[in-house]
Amino acid sequence: MRAEMLPDAAAMLQILIAKLEPSSLVFSSWGLREGRLFEQLDPAAKARETLVMGLRRTAGWGREEFRKATGFDYDVLRGPEIARLAAEGRLVAEPDRIRLADEALFVSDGVFAELV
Repeated sequence: MRAEMLPDAAAMLQILIAKLEPSSLVFSSWGLREGRLFEQLDPAAKARETLVMGLRRTAGWGREEFRKATGFDYDVLRGPEIARLAAEGRLVAEPDRIRLADEALFVSDGVFAELV
C-alpha cells in the first residue's frame, strides 16, 4: 500500500530538500498529471485526462457536467471507445451519463488507458 511507503518517501524528500535547497515546493494531490505536465497538454488531451479522472468517481460524468468542465462532449472526444467499452460491459453509458461498470472497478486502469 502507498501508506506504507510514506516514511521512506518523507526521508527521501528530506534529503532532496537539504541537498537541492529549493526556494519553494509545490505539492499537488493529483501529482504531475494535474500539475506542470497537465498544463502543457493541448485542450483535447486535457479533456481526456479529465474524463479518466472523473470516471474514478462512482457517479462518473454527467454529459453537461463534463462539457462545462472541459468544453468537450465526451462522445465527440471518445465516442467509439466509450461505445465499445460499454458493449464489453466495462462502462455504463446512459444518454446523459457515463460511469465505470461495477464489474470494471478492479480493472479500471485498463479502461482508463483506452480513453486517454
